[in-house]
Amino acid sequence: MLQQLPETRHTPIIALSAKVLKYEIEAGMKAGFTSYLTKPVHSNELLSTVEKYCTASFTFQKIAHNARG
Repeated sequence: MLQQLPETRHTPIIALSAKVLKYEIEAGMKAGFTSYLTKPVHSNELLSTVEKYCTASFTFQKIAHNARG
């Protein structure tokens, strides 16, 4: 799994699936997805989800870089 490796631990994983039942979504989240979108996906939902994780990733990288000095 990506979250078990130090170099990819903070990589967001966004699932896009046709599986919409509650137990299927829960299984995906338990497997390590950061977010779970279902088809048909709406473009604004997809873009806002990607933007959320890109912003969070950039902020984390900036903090980590500053901490190293």
